[in-house]
Amino acid sequence: MKTYRLLDLIPEDNQTGKFQDVDPKRWYASAVEKAAGLGVVSGTSEAAFEPENRLLGQRWP
Repeated sequence: MKTYRLLDLIPEDNQTGKFQDVDPKRWYASAVEKAAGLGVVSGTSEAAFEPENRLLGQRWP
């Protein structure tokens, strides 16, 4: 919850998002969209975030 507060990632209604594979009904959808908009996270492509995949060290910048 501290990260949510620090980045002002308070969940809100998420109609449609940048990533096609992030279900807007999932608990993390609005946080992913806001963090992507702030440049904190990025997807694996322009339209994919792959939220169900494991985070591997190779994906860190």
